[in-house]
Amino acid sequence: MKDYELYFSDDCIPLNKTPGRFYWKKLLNHHLNHFKDIAYLFKSIDDKNLQKQIFKEFVSIFNLETSGFCNRKCLYCPVSTYKRNDKSHLIDSSIFNKLLKNLESLEFNSSICLNYYNEPLLDPHILRHISDLKRATNAFIHFNSNGDYLDIEMLENLINAGLNRINITLHTKPNEIYCDDISLEKINQFYKKLDISIPQISINPSHSITTECKIDNFILQVNTINWSDIGSDRGGVVKTLSINNRINPCVRVFREIFFDFLGYAYLCCNIFPTQNNHIGSIQNQTIEEIYTKNYIYRKILFLYSKKPKPCLTCNDESFCDGSDKKDREYILNKI
Repeated sequence: MKDYELYFSDDCIPLNKTPGRFYWKKLLNHHLNHFKDIAYLFKSIDDKNLQKQIFKEFVSIFNLETSGFCNRKCLYCPVSTYKRNDKSHLIDSSIFNKLLKNLESLEFNSSICLNYYNEPLLDPHILRHISDLKRATNAFIHFNSNGDYLDIEMLENLINAGLNRINITLHTKPNEIYCDDISLEKINQFYKKLDISIPQISINPSHSITTECKIDNFILQVNTINWSDIGSDRGGVVKTLSINNRINPCVRVFREIFFDFLGYAYLCCNIFPTQNNHIGSIQNQTIEEIYTKNYIYRKILFLYSKKPKPCLTCNDESFCDGSDKKDREYILNKI
């Protein structure tokens, strides 16, 4: 568990700044004093001000890809099946500005993650996007990257633009089997490329290797993860990682919302974006409207029950152990 996660697990930290592993506990405890607010998570809301209130109270991460291109084709990712190889797929300024103004009107102060199924550093406008979001919100801005295009100059530019954290995952190559020794060497070489001393290394054998260092207030994380064994089946696309008949709840539809570079919103990061499976569009809806109108999915994913597709085969971590089953049933029965 990372230090920042421990800090934000404290009960004095609001839900909209709480990591996923602590979100359920806080939400379920929260209902004792704020049941009316929680009930709105499972109802259709037409009041615009109430939509804003509920979004600000419960959403921890706003996810946005500003481009639709990735240079990798990892076998444990849908990009290996659904190609994303057109570098011209960049977010239109009208879509970005609409999202930007919407976040500003919400006074959004949680977290903004600038990736989905893309490589953020391949967006030639990424620095401007970060700066614009930093000016318009008080959010913690970060993204995940494969690190292929990060060098000393780009790292400095990202910090100056206002990025708070970058999480680098050094992926396995095609036909490469995950190996701790190879992963350690990759991490060593990556820090050497950036001329940064290697920080403390944490090894979970055959699972992951994680590192983190601070550059003033900026956080650089460099990791390797055995995604071929512990990844998600991405809505059923990666069959080797599918499970049978998911029962556990899912926290993502409560604390996150996802937008692709075309302005379409999606249920979850594990669902590859297509125009056939989106849940809304910034073209004719607000961010908070899309979130609050998604209440039916929250009802389904709140309980311990068999899930519909595409969640049926998903093994994404639930952060719950079944001990709160009666509390969940009580909340929905009371609405």
